[in-house]
Amino acid sequence: MIQFNEKAEAARTPGEFGWTLVEKPSQRAERSIASSVKRLKSEIEGFEGVKIERNGSARLIADHGLDTAASTIMGYHSQTRTILINERCPFWNAPKKWMNKLLKQDVFCTSRVDHVELHEIGHMRCHLANPKAYNRLRKALWPTGEDRQTARGISIKAGESPMEFVSEAYVAFRTAMQIPEELRAKLELLYKFYGGPPW
Repeated sequence: MIQFNEKAEAARTPGEFGWTLVEKPSQRAERSIASSVKRLKSEIEGFEGVKIERNGSARLIADHGLDTAASTIMGYHSQTRTILINERCPFWNAPKKWMNKLLKQDVFCTSRVDHVELHEIGHMRCHLANPKAYNRLRKALWPTGEDRQTARGISIKAGESPMEFVSEAYVAFRTAMQIPEELRAKLELLYKFYGGPPW
């Protein structure tokens, strides 16, 4: 009975983007997730011990709560070196549509369907390059409003924290996002300062 109520509550709790967790993924969502898993497998090849969990919603809910989980498409769990896919996130029913919308809202810096995967790969690569520095980065706050504003030159997500900046900048640099030269120079300095991995 408690499990049923928890599931029902999880299905009703709206996240940041107005999403609510679905009880189980649709066939369309399953196909989108399968495509994502295939792309992720090629990205993690050669990285020892990294796993993909295509049913990661339970872990995301346990770690971050229902509200955050409702808005989380995917996450990187550094303790277990696992990329968690939130199979209950409505994003998977229409990734192209959602990425276009999230780009228009300046949440992310691209509308690519593999953006979220590359973002999490950025977290993973940063962590594996230097776990101690990554753990410090997870707790870091912006030292100045100017640094935060520079990061916001990429996206809203990049301005949230230095850790999110590193992953969004990883995507921006890797996908050759068009960035004005002066801003790019500042972003690269900030990226290097926070230990961003090679792209």
